[in-house]
Amino acid sequence: MTITADGSTLTGPTSTGSLTDELGVVWTLAGGIIYRNGVKTVSGSVILLLYYGGTIYQQNINKNWWQWVDTTWVALANDPRPVVITPPVPSTITITPGVTYTGSLAIGTVTYSIGLTIGSPTGTAAKPITTDG
Repeated sequence: MTITADGSTLTGPTSTGSLTDELGVVWTLAGGIIYRNGVKTVSGSVILLLYYGGTIYQQNINKNWWQWVDTTWVALANDPRPVVITPPVPSTITITPGVTYTGSLAIGTVTYSIGLTIGSPTGTAAKPITTDG
């Protein structure tokens, strides 16, 4: 038995393939219906089947999320995967040689104090001042 890689998905009404959980259960998605070891589960209008963190999840056409618990689907408030936010990159920044720039960057519950000093007109010398965490 080969367990499906964490984060693997099946999508759409014409999905092919399967997901195998750590118990050896084979999950498939066909016509918006989920099958567990070939047996239809109580499901419908499913657009995504997800294996994540050792658990099977589904999302339906209404964007609702469900988790398989024991023998049934249990509603969830959100997608079980963590949200990754990429901060925007400024399109233009003006750097003055010899000036120290400081700021902070929050990632999750950790805030980093950052700073750099530009030592030449080309801006080739950047030196981190501190990292707190």
